[in-house]
Amino acid sequence: MGRARRILLNTLWLLFSQVLTTLAALWVTGYVASELGETGFGELNGADAFVMLFSPIVFAGIQVILIRDIVKANNSSELSAAEKLDIARRALGDAIVVRLLIAPVFIGLVWVLAPALIPQIRHVLIWLALLNWFLNMYQQTFTIPMEASERMHFLAVGSLIAQFVGMALSVVAVVFIMGPEGVLGARSAGMASSFFYLISVISLAFYRPKFDVDFKRYWRLIRQGFPLAIYYLMGLVLLELDKTMLTYMASLTEDDLLVRWLPWVRSGEESGLGLDDVGLYSSATILAYKFEAVVIAFQTAVVPALVATWKEGKDAYEKLLGRSLRFVIVLGVPIAVGTDFIARDIMGLIYEDQYLVASRALAIIIWFVPFQFLNRVLASSLAATEREKWIPISVALAVITNALLNLVLIPLWGYEGSGVATVISEALLVGMYLVIQRSHLVGLVRQLKLVRVTLVTGVLVGLCWVLQGQHFLVIIAAAVVVYGAAVLGLKCIDREELRAILRR
Repeated sequence: MGRARRILLNTLWLLFSQVLTTLAALWVTGYVASELGETGFGELNGADAFVMLFSPIVFAGIQVILIRDIVKANNSSELSAAEKLDIARRALGDAIVVRLLIAPVFIGLVWVLAPALIPQIRHVLIWLALLNWFLNMYQQTFTIPMEASERMHFLAVGSLIAQFVGMALSVVAVVFIMGPEGVLGARSAGMASSFFYLISVISLAFYRPKFDVDFKRYWRLIRQGFPLAIYYLMGLVLLELDKTMLTYMASLTEDDLLVRWLPWVRSGEESGLGLDDVGLYSSATILAYKFEAVVIAFQTAVVPALVATWKEGKDAYEKLLGRSLRFVIVLGVPIAVGTDFIARDIMGLIYEDQYLVASRALAIIIWFVPFQFLNRVLASSLAATEREKWIPISVALAVITNALLNLVLIPLWGYEGSGVATVISEALLVGMYLVIQRSHLVGLVRQLKLVRVTLVTGVLVGLCWVLQGQHFLVIIAAAVVVYGAAVLGLKCIDREELRAILRR
């Protein structure tokens, strides 16, 4: 099977599970948000977003490192099949041990900082969010050898189990008036179900972990993974900082130093900010972030291929990376354009009327999608080619920019200002990643076909503008047909690439 076709099939497996769960999650999210109300929904997402900020610490950045080691072993002609399997099993065992060793740091930081930064959030929600992310971390640990061997169908089933169990129990929790804590508990139950599936069905059948205790090797993994752990940390901060800062600024009093030092920052009572604003903004960001599943599926599938092409030479690497970037641009731009035009219709479809006020926030935050798609692939390419040290530096600069913009824009425009800050920060990050890849820039630009991509984008914008006021399903259907025809007609994806994808 050709590399392009393998990437496509792995992407489709992961995308299949993500699309199914996303469609179901849209209804569940709207139902939960409506039943909990803006304040309860804000408290739920405030707790989850805060804990998520620290989750990369326990992930330790070792996922890609171990996948890279397994791929190298699998491509080696000097190792026997038994030796390759042994390397995969030991990698899984190392991941389990290293993450257990680091877990106390993750738990301790959350518990120490939560009372100071999000005092409005109840402690029980913090503990439940911790449990949810701990189970999520170990679910992903058991996927390491399967990702490296490109058995994405197993991952797809695990994702389906986690999401559907979690969503079903979330509805039950809301029906029985168990509040935000019931919903977080339901999510943890879903993660636990997937975790046990991966252990009992997949891991024990294919890759039983090998625990060859060696603290020097563990330390090597932690050192190698540290840049990626910082990258994941900063990446989550970049996406979740807005909700955390909204929660924090809603709790400000006139005696807080931030209010004293910055004349444009006001107390939560004076500015009118509250947990209901966090809930409204979360309702928009949840919908925008659902699209991230598309690029995560592609990113997971393309990493092993990027590792392989880097060894093959500069031309092969630039060709694969350039095409990958073009594919995610072609996917991401219509999502942003279309959602911008029909944001109010989407909010009205998913949520009750009290959330329609957040439609403008959705129209703003959705523009993070094309930039996030590019950033996912660019960061993966740096990790796959052993240049991960540049990733955390770039993301840290983007996070600092995001924080400063939030401090200025939240007092000016409320939660809509947070959306603007996120989009600008993601765009800045794209620029920094491209600067790091500047030695490949000419080859990448050649593969991007920017003129053609710009033309098809213009066609889509013009169509949506003409169809304004029509039913949103009419706009979506027309956009899919016209945009798809324009992409093929202007050869944004050419016949050679289609043959490569379709060839067995």
